[in-house]
Amino acid sequence: MMSWITTVVPIIGPTILANDLTSEPITEASQASLRDTKMLLAARDEAAAFVASHGAIIGVRLEAALQHLRPHYPETSDDQLAQAILAWEDS
Repeated sequence: MMSWITTVVPIIGPTILANDLTSEPITEASQASLRDTKMLLAARDEAAAFVASHGAIIGVRLEAALQHLRPHYPETSDDQLAQAILAWEDS
């Protein structure tokens, strides 16, 4: 059905959660990872509105998340990225 989602979602998750909060000291990489996670979580409601409106509604949080993800997934449409944000689970 949506084979791209099986490619994008696993990459988004491990990339962003690679340095999840642990007992290890917080490094620059883990701080960046935490910021990325917060960015995606903040964009979820706006991603739902974007997908439901076929791209007519885009909020500032979703736009920031898309700008962050676009360089990593240049061949993936904004709609596909928004759907991947919705499918991504913070674990």
